[in-house]
Amino acid sequence: MNAILRTLTAAGALWLVLNCAGCGYVASGTWEDDAENWSRVFGFEQPPGVVLVHSKYWRAPHWTYEAGWFLQIAPNADFERRLFELNELVELQGAEAAAALSNTVGTEPAWFTPLSDEQYSVWIYATEPKGNFMVAIERETRTLFLSDGQK
Repeated sequence: MNAILRTLTAAGALWLVLNCAGCGYVASGTWEDDAENWSRVFGFEQPPGVVLVHSKYWRAPHWTYEAGWFLQIAPNADFERRLFELNELVELQGAEAAAALSNTVGTEPAWFTPLSDEQYSVWIYATEPKGNFMVAIERETRTLFLSDGQK
C-alpha cells in the first residue's frame, strides 16, 4: 500500500510540475528590452524589418493570467498598414484619448508616450474584445507605441 501511495504521490507531483510550467508562479517576472518580449507579447517571432526600440513585459505570480506589456516600435509604414488591416481599430479623440493613454495596466516606463497627449493619435479596438489594448502613434514621426494588459 505504501508503494502505491508513493507512486501516486510522485505521479501527482510530476503532473503538477508539468501542468504548472506555464502558470504565473513559474513564468512570472519583468523583462525590459529583452529580445524575447516580442514573442512573449504576440506568440510569434518578430517580423524582419520591424525595429523594437523599447519593450517591457511583466507577468504576475498568480494562478490566473495577469500580465501587461509596452512596446515602442520604430516608424514602419508596412507594419502600421498591416496593424490596421488585421485589426478593426477606432481613433479616440480629446478626453477619451487622454484617458486611454493614462489607463495602462501596470507602471508604464518613462519611454512610453513621453510627449503631450495631443502629439499622438490614439486607437483601440472598435468592437470586442474591449480591454486595455491601445495603439498610440506619434503624429510627427509615426513612432508606434502599443500596450495591453490584463488583471
